[in-house]
Amino acid sequence: MDEEHGAQSYPEPTRTHRLVVATFALMLATAGIAFAVGTFRPDTTPVADETPSPSGQPSPIPSLTGEPRITANIPFADPEVDDPIGGVAVGAGSAWVGLSRRGTSGAVARIDLETNQVLTEVPVRETPYRKGISATDHAVWVASTGVLERIDPATNAVVASVDLQGRSVSAIAADATAVWAVAVTEPTDQGGQWTGSLVRVDPARNAVVAEIPLGLQVSGYEDEVVLGAGAVWVLGVRWFEQEDAEYGSDLIRIDPTTNRVAARVPVGGFHMVMGSGEVWVRFPADGVFDQSGERWLWTRVNVGTNEASEPFEFDDQGLRLVTPDALWSVGYDERENVRVTRFDPETLGVEARSEPIRSYFHDAVLDPASGTVWISAVWSLVRVDIAERAPTDPSPGPPALTQGAAQNGPEGGVFILTPPDWSFLADPSGPSEPKTLFTIASYPIDRGGECAPIRALEALPPDGALAWVLEYQPPRGDDFPRRPDRFSLDPSTLANYECSGTHPTYLFRFHDEGRNLQVQVAFGESAGDEVRNLMLASLSSLVVDRCPPAESPVLVSEFGTLVPDQGAPGEEITLSGPTGRDENWFWSPLERIDVWWNVGSFGVPEDTADEHLLASIDPAEQCSFDVTFQVPRVPAGRYVITVLGHHPDGYGLMGERTFTVNEEIG
Repeated sequence: MDEEHGAQSYPEPTRTHRLVVATFALMLATAGIAFAVGTFRPDTTPVADETPSPSGQPSPIPSLTGEPRITANIPFADPEVDDPIGGVAVGAGSAWVGLSRRGTSGAVARIDLETNQVLTEVPVRETPYRKGISATDHAVWVASTGVLERIDPATNAVVASVDLQGRSVSAIAADATAVWAVAVTEPTDQGGQWTGSLVRVDPARNAVVAEIPLGLQVSGYEDEVVLGAGAVWVLGVRWFEQEDAEYGSDLIRIDPTTNRVAARVPVGGFHMVMGSGEVWVRFPADGVFDQSGERWLWTRVNVGTNEASEPFEFDDQGLRLVTPDALWSVGYDERENVRVTRFDPETLGVEARSEPIRSYFHDAVLDPASGTVWISAVWSLVRVDIAERAPTDPSPGPPALTQGAAQNGPEGGVFILTPPDWSFLADPSGPSEPKTLFTIASYPIDRGGECAPIRALEALPPDGALAWVLEYQPPRGDDFPRRPDRFSLDPSTLANYECSGTHPTYLFRFHDEGRNLQVQVAFGESAGDEVRNLMLASLSSLVVDRCPPAESPVLVSEFGTLVPDQGAPGEEITLSGPTGRDENWFWSPLERIDVWWNVGSFGVPEDTADEHLLASIDPAEQCSFDVTFQVPRVPAGRYVITVLGHHPDGYGLMGERTFTVNEEIG
């Protein structure tokens, strides 16, 4: 998959991946698509703007030391009809992502940071791809061939276009005072080289106000521009087709007060990240990337002296944010899944990792203000939260359901009680991993979907409730907490997850009896407390690899199994039945179970001529019991065998079976 259409293009994945990107870029350049022909005419060079940008004081970055957790997966593209999604930026309380619809121009989708809901799609000339979109609180800047388009977040419309004289843009960065774009010029002769210039745009006038030549090291292949420490920093990567090799560039520092190059630090850099008082730069140890398995090093460039530190090892290729408390990265793991990783800034060791995102990714942006990471994962936009969650003290939730319909999961050992008139579907979705075991709902539902029971979710009525249970198979490195005694709603988990599409769901993850389970719960917009509490009570009755939940109330004469149910005095009888352990049936767990013989309805248990204690059973950890005894020496007739369950507060009737003595005492 090529760079513009969703494959990972940065940081360095493999030698082959990068060469595919380069080849495709050159093909587009030749066709005049990605790198349009054009030169900047000297007579149109604008006067330099005197307003300094960016601010000399870096914005304070909050301490971001939370556990990275995926909180939304928003689908945007259909592989059958759409191209993959593009670049992503955060600003004006929203995430913004480029969209590409086959046969049409591009668009930018706006996603609310609070609700993860898609608010609108704004048509633009071309889909912005990685490093081709930047957002502030007052504007979203989108790079198209030859122009920069400005989207006004107040109106969700393009309100201005800045002419770049036909040149393409390889990277942009913006703040409130200026937009900085690397504009690439195609050589006028066949033997010439591509060159880049840093163009400054004044957002107050929507016009180019300065242009700074960057030299041959910045040529549109892999360029970066970042703001920080009162300066603009540019880095480039060059590919030499004849050598089949790539070289990094100097770290170029631009002074925004003079719009001139203030320093060139010879680091041969391929990637940079702005830190606190220093710029982190990554580069190949031998200075050239020409084979797989290259050894990569890092250096830190002091922003006060422009001096680079001694090279050091750091086993990461996707660093995105450096703070005094944590380093954050977006990259691939050993299985080619995308992970968000937190490193210790002192030891550079891994401290936390997100769940795997099973996709390639095209772009990612980390927003310190909201504590979120947004990942353009080819067909969907994935949100990962990295800020520490405030301690919550949710209500304990309603007690487990004790009456209803007993439902048996298809994988064995998973049972649940549901309200009698609710729907239950085993294996409601496709064979995808993680496996969806079953779903329950307060309304009629049909099977259909993959991860989630999509047809059931689409049919969710305003007052309805829907939940589904998934199981993750080992090996897996994620930490599933211990199962709670009761399920309750935690508002911080309400989000758009991979298995819920654009419908927000609550999420419960836990381990029970060595199994990792996930429950997702969706409610209609007008679902009241009654249906919510019924859903939570049903989920709290969930039993894993223990005793199944009790059946709904039945005639006591049907309790257990009695073999035989008639016979003569002295013959053996076997009675079997459930112990009630972990079933939330009535007074579970029980201390003991007593089996009595009596002539009629049972009152207070006592040994009399008409009542006999046949057996006393310790249920211990067992799900069921069976006891064998002899028919007492009693006259012919019908008798009742009664089962009592004893608990710390007393005893209760578990069930009764009738037995017919069909012979007189011999």
